[in-house]
Amino acid sequence: MRLPILALAALSWAAITLPQPAAAAPAVGAQPADGSPFFTVTAEPGQKLELPLSVAVESPATVEIAVAEAQTRRTNGGLSYPTDDPGGAAAWIDAPTSIEVTDRATVRATLTVPPETRPGHHVAGLVVSPSKAADRSVISLQSRTVIAVQVQVEPGGEAIPELTISGVEAVTTPRGEIELHAKVENTGRWLLHGDAAATINGATAGDKRLGTIHPGHRTAATFAWPDAPTGDHDVIVEISYSVPGDAAQPQVARWAGTVTVTPALQAEAETAPFAADDTPESDASERGTFWLWIALAALASGLLLGRATGRKTPELERAA
Repeated sequence: MRLPILALAALSWAAITLPQPAAAAPAVGAQPADGSPFFTVTAEPGQKLELPLSVAVESPATVEIAVAEAQTRRTNGGLSYPTDDPGGAAAWIDAPTSIEVTDRATVRATLTVPPETRPGHHVAGLVVSPSKAADRSVISLQSRTVIAVQVQVEPGGEAIPELTISGVEAVTTPRGEIELHAKVENTGRWLLHGDAAATINGATAGDKRLGTIHPGHRTAATFAWPDAPTGDHDVIVEISYSVPGDAAQPQVARWAGTVTVTPALQAEAETAPFAADDTPESDASERGTFWLWIALAALASGLLLGRATGRKTPELERAA
């Protein structure tokens, strides 16, 4: 009986006593001063550039500025949560940590490319947000604006993409399903996009669009493998990839080999935390229990959000 455990967790979360809510922080917006959605600059090793950033607020506020590192998520490239000790291209950016803004202001951040930097793409980000509440016993609702900074270090020469598939294996998911999992790494110095496809024992296992993969980062291409039988299977995974915006012919990374599904892997799938229980007598009741607790958790979330923003939820407004 796994679903009642999930329901208990939802109930416990909903019953937590929260700190006193505070008014929402002033809305803050930011973008490059030239109106672009993000910074795209070309620089040479050792060069210093300005990143003029326009910041606007709905009411006078202290605005905090931080830098974020590039991050490749499972489905796309992005930016990580700001840290006090950023690495990569984020360490190249110098910006004031906070400014006072009455209406609008222009922040002069700078980017200095280290002399030893190799040609290629380097990505970081600027994160702009209202100042955090000084009183930690209250809730402060805040919004953050994230502006990507893409730096192409020259002389870049020809953009030669390099992507490798380091291994393929069968894995189980928390839902009790078996998937084909291909480990992918951008071993070059350029941003990459790719399209992955797989075959299992000569039959198509599906295809998948890979989002942006940052240089030096890893991700995975996964393919559903329902009812995967025990034993050895002939697997081929191919990824067609290229540098975004580059007109060169896409290249192909290929992995071919044997993937084994063991009895232990199948047993692991059957006992996964959220694996379905298909027994007729429990299926309907557990589905009902699951959705009941989901509804209660959603209602609790709505009530808490309504309190924190100082507004009634739509349901309470109609009842008032």
